[in-house]
Amino acid sequence: MVLASVAADAGFLEAQEGKVQAQVEQIRYWTDPGYTRVVINLDRQVEYEVHRLGEDVQANRPPRIYIDLIQTYCSPDLTREMDLPEGPVQKIRSARHDLNTSRLVLEVRQVEEYKVFLLTEPDRIVMDLWGKKQPKEAVQEESRSTETDPVRPVVVLDPGHGGNDPGAVGRSGLQEKDVVLTIAREVKEILEQEKKATVILTRDSDRFLSLEERTWFANSRGSDLFVSIHANAAPTPQARGVETFFLDNTTDKAAIRLAALENATAPEKMTDLQRILRDLQRNAKAMDSHTLANIVQKSLLRGLRSSRRDVRDLGAKGNLFYVLMGANMPSILVEVSFITNPVEEKLLKSPAYREKIARGIASGISEYLGELDSPGLVARQ
Repeated sequence: MVLASVAADAGFLEAQEGKVQAQVEQIRYWTDPGYTRVVINLDRQVEYEVHRLGEDVQANRPPRIYIDLIQTYCSPDLTREMDLPEGPVQKIRSARHDLNTSRLVLEVRQVEEYKVFLLTEPDRIVMDLWGKKQPKEAVQEESRSTETDPVRPVVVLDPGHGGNDPGAVGRSGLQEKDVVLTIAREVKEILEQEKKATVILTRDSDRFLSLEERTWFANSRGSDLFVSIHANAAPTPQARGVETFFLDNTTDKAAIRLAALENATAPEKMTDLQRILRDLQRNAKAMDSHTLANIVQKSLLRGLRSSRRDVRDLGAKGNLFYVLMGANMPSILVEVSFITNPVEEKLLKSPAYREKIARGIASGISEYLGELDSPGLVARQ
């Protein structure tokens, strides 16, 4: 697994502030043998075109996928080649194509599928490229305890925030990043004790991960499910309850405000995401994610209401979370309670309450996986 990036010189960017054209600020990539994610950071949104070329034997050129960034300037220090030691992409190079266009070229080893989409604040273009899928046995090797363990579904749990990003903070100082890490660890332990799934955490310590890296992690592991765990926040301390989200469009103002908070973006930018989503829905497992969200929400409520009948059901609903965009498997985001509500913040400090949350999420995941194995149902994979 390789993670790397190259950034434009800060002095160059300052010198270019007066230019009309957009600037490429950084090129990042994450890669493993079967999957590469490339992220192009820009100082503003740009139009782009993506093209694919086959191998040119006479010119000794490998197959390529390239993206033209319209009205965009690429700093000279970003034009050096980046060699990728593994994965579907073998080399990344960028250059000035003409006076108005910068071109990023990916020389590929073998790409069976790829997709490109735009995210905002910061403005960036994400390119996902898949080679041959790895067998589940290879992906699970890091988590299997013995050679005789059966191959199980792979579940990636994503504790939100971390490191220098505490997430939402309660009135008494409780931080979202700490709460959700504890819950994710308990969900993992429950599922593995019950031998329901092989479970991997995107982070198992207090460290920061970008939103792009979290989804890359799930895609690179060939996971069957992606569950991002968060604690909710609202402007009013009276807001309470639990809710579960799948990637979909929405016009609900409260939902848009929540997604903007988790995305670290502005609510007015969400209309751009709604346009992006229309393209992504053709590839995303939208109905599977919807089903998973409903099952986990109901299971979470059952667990919490076993001791607190007043837990509010905010439902399972669609929203535009960055962390779910680009996931190649059913994916959801669970908001386990409002850390900004003094009563629920106090509950989230309680190990017993966190355990009920963990058991509710784990039970929902197990139920969903059980449905997939039911012979009477049409497989959704």
